[in-house]
Amino acid sequence: MDLLLPCCSWVEQLVQKKAEALKYLRQQAEREWREIHDGTLRFDRIKQDIAALRELSKPDLLSFYQEHILSADSRRRSKGRTCRHTRCASEPETAESRDSQSDAPAPSTSSRDLNKEFSKFTRSTASTFAPRASGPSKNPAFKGSTLYTVFEVQAWLSLAVGGLLSYNIIWPTDKPSIARLLGMWSIWMLTVPSLRARDCDANEKDALNVLFILLPIINVALPFAWKNFGFIFTADCVALGAVYAWKGCLPKFGESSGA
Repeated sequence: MDLLLPCCSWVEQLVQKKAEALKYLRQQAEREWREIHDGTLRFDRIKQDIAALRELSKPDLLSFYQEHILSADSRRRSKGRTCRHTRCASEPETAESRDSQSDAPAPSTSSRDLNKEFSKFTRSTASTFAPRASGPSKNPAFKGSTLYTVFEVQAWLSLAVGGLLSYNIIWPTDKPSIARLLGMWSIWMLTVPSLRARDCDANEKDALNVLFILLPIINVALPFAWKNFGFIFTADCVALGAVYAWKGCLPKFGESSGA
């Protein structure tokens, strides 16, 4: 309980931190857009939070601690003891089971940790340089909605038109042109952002975040090997399919047909 004595100083430090002016205009824009995206529309959230903090008292903290921390911790301990007791009663441990558990290979966590860190990096990078990714709630472009269909049609239509431009089928020209350049970049500029704007699952979000970082690298690096718009567009399509397959987002036609 001695940790709660400097309550006032902690509150003032938190108030000062919340009242700090933002360094970049982008941070303010992201904050305002988050209110619009979530539907809360509390554009004066900082002022409301500061006012609520100044009304906070030590009894409030004690009540919260006793109600949500102590009680929850005791429930977890009680539940854990019950589960262990039930398991020991129903499945008595034998020497054979102990040997099999000791011989079982330990799960490799390095690959999972690496994949987790990579997904975290791509998500933060894509969220910084791209529009806000689709969230699990309050996204108007949910599956089955008209907006969801619009984004999907826009994504695949831009991919098709980009391919026609890259391969010099639409507005053909003997020289490099802006139209062919836009076609080469169409997957990164239009297809991936349109797919990211929908309400999609976590695996597809990770795939689109990876593509948002991978495609510019491909489009900048491949011209050193072969300066061909169609070749680079095809490489982007291969990367799109490969990343979707890696994240398990490709449709399983065999299962659907068998069903």
